[in-house]
Amino acid sequence: MLPSASHLLARRLHDALRSALRAGAFGDGRLPAEPELMAEFHASRDVVREALDLLRRAGLIERRRGMGTVPIRSEYVVRGALSPVGRSLEEHLAVGRIAPRLLHWAWIPAPEVISDRLSGVNPGDDCLCVEYVLLVDDRPLAIFTNYLRSPEAARIDQVAFVDDFYSLLHHGGVAIDTFDIGIQAACADDYAAALLHVMPGEPVMRWSSRFAIVTARSSTMPSEPVAANSNCVSTGSCASI
Repeated sequence: MLPSASHLLARRLHDALRSALRAGAFGDGRLPAEPELMAEFHASRDVVREALDLLRRAGLIERRRGMGTVPIRSEYVVRGALSPVGRSLEEHLAVGRIAPRLLHWAWIPAPEVISDRLSGVNPGDDCLCVEYVLLVDDRPLAIFTNYLRSPEAARIDQVAFVDDFYSLLHHGGVAIDTFDIGIQAACADDYAAALLHVMPGEPVMRWSSRFAIVTARSSTMPSEPVAANSNCVSTGSCASI
C-alpha cells in the first residue's frame, strides 16, 4: 500500500529541505519556523512537523534551546555522469527494464528552498513537481522528486514518461549539460521503506542533485540550472548495478 497523500507531501518537503541543507541555504543558522514552512509549502502543521521529524531522525537537524532548529551534518558532493548521447539510461546501465511508477505530477509555486537553486526562478513562480518510484524489472529501486522550471517543463509531456526522467527531458528537447550530486548514507524511514519494499531502518543512499541544460544562445555561454532533484535509492537494490 502506498503512503497517504499527506505522508508523500511530508516526504517532498523533507527532500526539499534536505536539498536546501545540502546547498548551504541556511548556513550555520536556523531553519525557517513552522509557520513560515507552512505558508511556503502550503502544508499543514502536521505535515511540516512530520518532515522535520524525518530530518531529525536522519541526523540532519536538531532543536537547540534558544536557537530553534539547526543543521548538524554535511554530505559528500560529487560530479554526476549521464548516459552517452543517444543511449537511454536502461541501455547504459544494462540492469533490466526501467519504468516509472508515478506518484505526483503537478504545477506548484516554487518554494524558496527550490527557487534558490534554479536559475531565473523566484519564490512562488510556477514549477513542475514530478515524483516517482523508479522500477527495474518491476522492482522498486529509487524514489525521485524533481522540480523543473516552467520553460523546460512546458516542453515535456506526462504521456511520454515511460522510462527515466532524463529520457523524458531528451524527448522534450531539453539537453542536459552537467549535474552534481550530494550523497548521504541513511536508514529508510517508514514511507521510503514502503515505496522501496524494504524494511524500515534498512540502509539506503540519499542524495540531491541539480542539473543544467545546454543553452541555445551560445556554446560559450554558461549552462543554466533548470531542475532541482531530490531522490532516495536503496543500496540493497543497487548492489547488482
